[in-house]
Amino acid sequence: MEYYAETTVTRRIVENPTPVKRFFLILLAITLVLGLVHMLFWIASVIVLLMFLWCRSNLEVEFDYILVNMELFLDKVILSKKRKHLMTLQLKDVLIVAPKGSDALDNYYHLPLVDISSGNPNRPCYIIVCVYHGEKRRLQLELTQEMLRAMRMQIGNKVVMQ
Repeated sequence: MEYYAETTVTRRIVENPTPVKRFFLILLAITLVLGLVHMLFWIASVIVLLMFLWCRSNLEVEFDYILVNMELFLDKVILSKKRKHLMTLQLKDVLIVAPKGSDALDNYYHLPLVDISSGNPNRPCYIIVCVYHGEKRRLQLELTQEMLRAMRMQIGNKVVMQ
């Protein structure tokens, strides 16, 4: 039997990124005008421009989770244009899937956590403890009920439902 489920999670560091963008653009304009007075401000302008581009790309991030049969593909989409593949997780390497804060995760809190969620505390998150490249780690995801059911059909009692 084949399984397929997918979801997209949007991470917003700042609820409305427009003021942050305006701040960097105003700062860039000021350093460019001051660059007419002294050459060091041109260097400052380049630094501000790089900071603006970095900040802009990190303010608008989405994560795609795609579950196909026994594989979970995790991708990061920047500015709705650039896709970066984060990892492909084999479900056979999953030790446990449980809601964040579950007692079933007590033995795994010492493992490093990779947060691939929206960061919104009001959204339910699940922790996947897995072995990836020979190293145990915890992944924080916002899995849909459809994904949880599909995972439960494939890896059984390793999935702890709420």
